[in-house]
Amino acid sequence: LPSIAPEYQRSHVFAEFDSRTSPGYSRVGSLLRAEFSDFRQTNGSTFGFQRIDADVQHFIPFAGESRVIALRATASSTLTSANRDVPFFELPSLGGHDALRGYSDWRFRDRNRALVSAEYRWTAGPLVDMAIFGDAGTVAPRFSDLFDTRIHSSYGVGITLHTPSSTFARLELARSREGMGVLLSFGPSF
Repeated sequence: LPSIAPEYQRSHVFAEFDSRTSPGYSRVGSLLRAEFSDFRQTNGSTFGFQRIDADVQHFIPFAGESRVIALRATASSTLTSANRDVPFFELPSLGGHDALRGYSDWRFRDRNRALVSAEYRWTAGPLVDMAIFGDAGTVAPRFSDLFDTRIHSSYGVGITLHTPSSTFARLELARSREGMGVLLSFGPSF
């Protein structure tokens, strides 16, 4: 039987500046990352696209690092030629445990996305942090339409279990206009 799902050859380049203490758990530093990816379908000619992703994170400690303001902004954009398309499952998305937490996984999808997140974190114990967070983001067919479309938002509270360099587990209660949800994750929110 012929393959139904497209198969790709992916090439990518990226530039990154990372001054965080650890990607798995950090209370100080910044991350600046930009990536360009080229997806070429190897089992057909319908799909083929390029994607640009940018991610900026900044951690502002105070009170001897027992309290942190964590900020994130991320954006993604896909590009195609006139006779190519982006498969639905490869579209940039929002929703889930690390991007618009008050919505289900992959709730919003389109060719372009933008997201901002802010957290106020405080130490509740030697390996436990608490947090209050807010996320806002949108998706759109064209990058220029991102800020003309409806902004989706969510907010909530969470508890994080961690070591000095990695997040062991995160439990969050998140609220959006679609209701309340509980999220369990085994990595950092950002």
